[in-house]
Amino acid sequence: MQHLAVGPVGLAWQNYRPPQYVSPLTVSSSPRQVAESSLQLSERPLSCLDAHGSFVVVGSTDHALYVLSPNGRTLMQTLYTKRYGHKEWVTCCLALPSGRVISGGMDSQLLLWDARSPVCKTLSPSDPMASITSVKADSQERLVISSGYEGKLRAWDLHNGAEMAMWGGDYDGKIAGGDYMQETRNPIMDFTWAPGSESIVACTRDGRLLVFDITSTSPAPKAVIRAHQGTVRHVVHGAHPSVIISAGNVDGAVRMFDLRLPPSKGRCVKRVENLHTGGVTNLIAHGNILISSGSDGRLKVMDAQTLQVGQAIDIAPGLPPGAPASVCYALTACENGVLSAWGDGSLVAHNVNDGRLMSTYDGQTAGIRNALRHIAVTPNGILAAGDDGSFVKWKI
Repeated sequence: MQHLAVGPVGLAWQNYRPPQYVSPLTVSSSPRQVAESSLQLSERPLSCLDAHGSFVVVGSTDHALYVLSPNGRTLMQTLYTKRYGHKEWVTCCLALPSGRVISGGMDSQLLLWDARSPVCKTLSPSDPMASITSVKADSQERLVISSGYEGKLRAWDLHNGAEMAMWGGDYDGKIAGGDYMQETRNPIMDFTWAPGSESIVACTRDGRLLVFDITSTSPAPKAVIRAHQGTVRHVVHGAHPSVIISAGNVDGAVRMFDLRLPPSKGRCVKRVENLHTGGVTNLIAHGNILISSGSDGRLKVMDAQTLQVGQAIDIAPGLPPGAPASVCYALTACENGVLSAWGDGSLVAHNVNDGRLMSTYDGQTAGIRNALRHIAVTPNGILAAGDDGSFVKWKI
């Protein structure tokens, strides 16, 4: 479980399911699983998915969020009306234990909903926000942190909706000084933190890793690492809280940095270049290993300390990088394997120890023809959503 020390703004994270959460559930070794149920939620692509024990929430590019029963068979509520809701694509969402939903959108709005009613509260920032890229909350629902295209992390009080703290933005004054190109480099794509750490690590569109101290009153990062050429969308922590591992969405590299080293000596301690042709699309931690995917039709299983590749799992042999069936859009780890979702609508499970195919999840009979971009494993089954606008569920 996660715990972040209390800072001057009163932040305390406890009992949070971390971004690289590994489901304790196991997936079956049946060779082929037919979808148990499916719901056509929208005529447009579905953009995000999250599940809690009492409900599932799915965000869409049609501006709405859809609340489903835990078994995924019933649409219980649509979170959108002419008066309430997003005015652009929904980019991220969370299903909270209390039955609330928090969602972020391309309309720069962060909305707090009751999952049972299409009425929401807008969380108001201290200064203008841009498109929301990610949102994470503590399990006790005291606060939430969001990231956005304006290059800022913001902490919010979930009791009153007030902004509690902010990090990032124009911390070095370049935008104010007339460097308007800095605005195009600034967006934060995602963020993470380590157990027991007082730091949040954010990754940016221009390939930087920004390390913020949540106990500091300064919005400036305590460390800036030029990690990759091009966008970084995935960062995880290593065995020590000061060790971070990032994946290049463009350059195809995975690199390990140790924040205990002085910047003058270089903080990159290990690297794997050209791990995936065409870039890394996902990077997750699974115990003592890391699992990556790319647009080259492959999964790579690496030692989390050495970055040595132990398994290369070829999903789409013979297909060129970038072909729909070669692009992996989502990864999630289970106790006995890893699930991967691909651009042709396929969903497969592999054993991470020997690379063996465990199961194929058939979505075509449920009308899936295009990319599955979001997957989750719950006690009720394997959930997926994607470009066809359909929500699909398989037995666990």
